Amino acid sequence: MRRLFAVIVCLALLLGLSGCGSDEQTVVYIALDEISTLDPQLVTSPADRTVVLNTFEGLLRFDANDAIIPAAASEYYVEGLEYTFEIDPDLCWSDGTPLTAFDFEFAFRRAASPETNAPDFTKISCIKGAKEVKNGANISNLAVYALDSHTLKITLAEADENFLQTLTEPIAMPCNEEFFRSTKGKYGRNGENIISNGNLYVYSWRTENYRIRLKRNPHYGGHFAVLPDEIYLTAAEEDEKLSLLSDKDIDLSFLESTLRDSAEEKGLYCQSYFDKYLFIVVNKNSALGNADVRRALSLSIHRIALENSMPSYILPLLAAVQPDAEYEGTGIYGDVSAEANFAYLPDEAYRLFLDYTKQNGTPEASTILFPAELKIDSLVSGVAAGWQQNLGCYINMTALDTNSDVLKKIESGDYTVAIMAISSGDKNAYELLSQFRSGNIFGFKNAQFDRIITSLHTKSTTGEYVKAIVEAQKLLLDDCSVIPIAATPTVVCHTDDIAFVHYNIANESIDFSTIRK
Repeated sequence: MRRLFAVIVCLALLLGLSGCGSDEQTVVYIALDEISTLDPQLVTSPADRTVVLNTFEGLLRFDANDAIIPAAASEYYVEGLEYTFEIDPDLCWSDGTPLTAFDFEFAFRRAASPETNAPDFTKISCIKGAKEVKNGANISNLAVYALDSHTLKITLAEADENFLQTLTEPIAMPCNEEFFRSTKGKYGRNGENIISNGNLYVYSWRTENYRIRLKRNPHYGGHFAVLPDEIYLTAAEEDEKLSLLSDKDIDLSFLESTLRDSAEEKGLYCQSYFDKYLFIVVNKNSALGNADVRRALSLSIHRIALENSMPSYILPLLAAVQPDAEYEGTGIYGDVSAEANFAYLPDEAYRLFLDYTKQNGTPEASTILFPAELKIDSLVSGVAAGWQQNLGCYINMTALDTNSDVLKKIESGDYTVAIMAISSGDKNAYELLSQFRSGNIFGFKNAQFDRIITSLHTKSTTGEYVKAIVEAQKLLLDDCSVIPIAATPTVVCHTDDIAFVHYNIANESIDFSTIRK
């Protein structure tokens, strides 16, 4: 029924627009997954993020070249750990209400509140007082203050190289307190209970059939006017997207990486972005959590054999940083991967595992969790088969629907081994490695690692930076609880009617303001 509905929706929209007779109106159809919420402080999926980041505008934003530039903040100043932002006085919400610094203050307070339980809280945990507020301290301890209607001051507790990027993300989008309270708990759940300050606003959202319609915001006073007058988004089954694109019932869609070749054969345009990095995570509190067992598991991974069995869309990861990682324009992946030392030593692995079992008995058959949506069955099977062959360690495979489902299991501690993906917004190795600082959900904790990661922003040469990355990487890999394994892409596919698409890796979203049709 949902497949049929997607086709009917697209045809109905096309027929409805064909009578407009105007070349001034540009309409883009985008097939996405289901939209679950438009509350910026709660979004998690790329579909939710795409809508939020096109209907809201933060203090800063990315431009079409992925540079971070001022947005709602016309100017900002940084002095040590203090950030001061001057809010453009001409900006308004989509209902005409003026946008103020108090809207940002309230948004950050919501994001830090334990009642909100914001999924991306760790991204703002560097703000002074954030961790205390999250643990129940008074909200006034959060060092985000509106000094007046158009001046916002944020003080960090510690340096964070990613903080400016965080200010472009959904968790840092403003929230009008009066409107929020008027929704009585329904904020962001439907089109009537959301107002936004971006260049688009939600004209209609039918949650029962996953269709959303965005229009140009007539009250938008910023500097990033959107070209399309209207944008329609509708969900579609994965196996329907290719035919909908080929028939030009939709213009643009995320597509399974396995379908890229077929799409290009049909004359469609595809771009792959390697933005999801796969790591094996071993639960230290599980039957396989012993340090020697973790090392045995790591030494039993035959990376060359795995690479030969991987589909072409999976890229082997030979370091704990991105393959395109760089420092001030200089690529560092080669130097860092040369020091990773991913040894395949099955005899040593078996000795470690055997010594453990003599003392503790053979662990019962365990399960490795992985996200079905990433299509990595062959990779997971290869890892599990290697452990069985080299150690006699039996591992069952269990696919959960999404990567978010796997991460929730990891966070709850209800797992033995998992393969999960984390994202990196840019080519800065700090962006990836910082996600393993103490307090992460993966169980890795090392004070020296934390100090090295925090010190990265003080490095003045490529050599110093690479040396620090290599030291941090060694601490991570020696622990054998988090093991880098591969990278998988996000594929953006569009018809020849679309001349330009900007997919922002950092925020996992398409910027509609750059669409050319």
